[in-house]
Amino acid sequence: MCDLHREEELGRPRGGVEELVDELVVALTNARIYGEDHPRLEHSLASLRSSIEALASADGDQPIVLGTAQGVLFYQQRPLLGASLSSAKLIEALTQCRAGALSIHPRAQRYEWKALVEVLAKNKHGYPTLREANEDLAGRGCKQIEFLPEFRSAGTAPQHGDPGPRPRLGVVDPGRARTQFKVPLELYQQTVVLLQESAARASHREDVDLERTKGFVEAILSGLVKDAPTMLRLARYERYDAYTFGHSIRVCFLALNFAATLYKDEETLLRIGMAALLHDIGKARVPFEVLHSTSRLSDEERAVMSLHTNHGGEILLASADSDPLSVASAFGHHQTLDGGGYPRTLHPVRQSGATRIVKICDVFEALTAVRPYKPRMSAAKAFRVMLSMQGHFDATLLCQFMRFTGVFPTGTTVRMSTGEQACVLRQTANPLAPLVRIEVDDLGAELQEDPDLIQDLSLPAAAGRWHIAGVIDSAA
Repeated sequence: MCDLHREEELGRPRGGVEELVDELVVALTNARIYGEDHPRLEHSLASLRSSIEALASADGDQPIVLGTAQGVLFYQQRPLLGASLSSAKLIEALTQCRAGALSIHPRAQRYEWKALVEVLAKNKHGYPTLREANEDLAGRGCKQIEFLPEFRSAGTAPQHGDPGPRPRLGVVDPGRARTQFKVPLELYQQTVVLLQESAARASHREDVDLERTKGFVEAILSGLVKDAPTMLRLARYERYDAYTFGHSIRVCFLALNFAATLYKDEETLLRIGMAALLHDIGKARVPFEVLHSTSRLSDEERAVMSLHTNHGGEILLASADSDPLSVASAFGHHQTLDGGGYPRTLHPVRQSGATRIVKICDVFEALTAVRPYKPRMSAAKAFRVMLSMQGHFDATLLCQFMRFTGVFPTGTTVRMSTGEQACVLRQTANPLAPLVRIEVDDLGAELQEDPDLIQDLSLPAAAGRWHIAGVIDSAA
C-alpha cells in the first residue's frame, strides 16, 4: 500500500458496525495465521473491545445483532456490502456453527471475545446443531455473546435445537442486495481468502500458490471484460482492510483495466494482473505493530516497513513457477524513475512496464480509497498530487492513465445536476462528461434498466439536460 501522507492522516476516530466486523475478521485472520495465544490476537481482541464500545456509545446499551444470508452481512435490515466483501471466512464460520446471526452485548469482556474467536477459528467440520455451538461458547465462560438462528421473515420459527426466543433480526432481502452488482460477491470474497492464505504461507516461509492465484486473476479479467463498471464499483465498497488485501485487489482491478488499453495479449494481461495482486505480499513478514501502527512511525520503524519490498521479491522468487514481472513489481513498486525510493540498489534498475503500471495504480488507489483515518480523495485531487511527484512515475504512462481514468472514474456513483444518481460506465473525450447510466431518480426511487437511461454527457442532447454535480461515496 502506498504510504504517502500517512502521518498527516492518522488519528481519525473510527466507529460503526462495519469497523466492528473489520476487527472481528482481523481477529479471525490473526488466530488462523499466528495461533490463539499470539500477541497479535491479543491486540485484535483489544481493538474489538474498543470497536464495540464506540458502537454502543452511538446505538445504546443493546445487543448488536449481525445477520448473514447468501454471503452478505446485515445489520438493522441493512446489507453491509463493504464489510461482506472481506468477511467470507466469518460468514463460513457462522455457517459451520449452524448460525444465521451473532448477538453481541456491549458489555462483552475480552475473554468472551477470545472465546468467540476460538470457537469460530477452531471448528473446521462444524457443529451438529446451533445448541451445541452455543454450549461450546458458554463452556468457555461466554455469556454476553451467542449465536442465533437465521431469521427469514417476521414469523420464522427458531431452528430445531435453538434454546428459545431471540431478538428479532428483521426482514431482509439478500437477493436484492446481491443483485445491485452483476458479478457475484464470491469472487471478491474468495480473492480475499486467497490473499489471506498466501500471507499465512509467506509468514511461515512456505511457497505461495501462484498457479491458483493465476486462476483468480483470470476470473477478475473476465469480469472486467464483461462488466468493468460493476467490478470497479464493487471494489469501491471496501472500507478498511487490516492486511491490505482489499487494497491489493483494487490495485489489480485498476491495473488490469488500464493495461487492457495498452496490451491485447491475454497472457501479458494476466502477468500484469498477477504482479498487481501480489505486489504487497512482502507485508506478510512486516511486524504487526509496525504494519498497523496507529501513531507516526519512527525512523527505525520506517526502515522495517520499507523492507516489505525486499520480502516480497524474496517470497515470490522462492515460490515455484515465479514470474519475473511479479518479482520485479513486488521488489520495485516503491522505487522511482529518478533513482529514489526504496529499496536502493547498487546499479540503476530499468523498471518493467508491469512495475510502472502497478506503481501508478498503487498510489492512485491509496489516495482515492477510504481509510480508517481519512475520507476518500477525489480523482482530480489525486492526479494533482501524483503530477507534483516529480520523477516518481513514467510521465507518458501517467498521462495515459489519467485520460483513461477520467475525473469521474468508471464505476463511480455520481449525483446529477437534476438530482438523479448515476453510475459512470466509461470515459469520453471530455474528462468532465463521461457515459453514465441513470439508476435512481430525483425522488430516490430505483429505476429499471432501460437503454434510454444510458447517456453520453459529452453529447449536446445530454449536456443540455445534465451535468455531474458531485460524487456519492459508495462506502459511506
